Amino acid sequence: MLVQGGNNVYDKNEMLKKRALAVKVLENNKTLTSVQQQQLLKLIREIDNTLNTVELGKLDIASNCITNVSKSAKKHMGRKLAVTGICIVMIAIIAMAVYRRNEAQRRLQEYNENIHLVSLMMIIGGSDAEEAGNLIKSYGQIVSIKKAIQQQISSLVDIVVVVDSFLMILTMH
Repeated sequence: MLVQGGNNVYDKNEMLKKRALAVKVLENNKTLTSVQQQQLLKLIREIDNTLNTVELGKLDIASNCITNVSKSAKKHMGRKLAVTGICIVMIAIIAMAVYRRNEAQRRLQEYNENIHLVSLMMIIGGSDAEEAGNLIKSYGQIVSIKKAIQQQISSLVDIVVVVDSFLMILTMH
């Protein structure tokens, strides 16, 4: 990244690398003379000053841009913010309406499924009741057939008794 410091153009990354190298040499090399140490410190300070000047210049430009905004631009910015706020509120309202509609559809579908299940259970229960009723009816028919058979047997027994009694009377005479 190229930065401008005064009338010169510098590569910021290159300057940072040079600074790091100077610091490393200063810290690790114990054989440096005091003049060499002073020169390295001066180089580090120059790099720092150049970078700080560039950064301060950027801040200066940014603060000038913010403070030199005209009243009409501020009104225009306020209108944009108001329109943006209204749009956000409208989107939120629409999102809530869509959510509620989807929730209502989900609940209606669940209600319809429950009604369908209840209807099926009622039909199955009615079928079971009909089967039970048919069994009771069949049992009733069996009981009535049994009574009819018993009546027939009893009348046959009566006839046999009468015939037997008649035969006994005849044999006795």
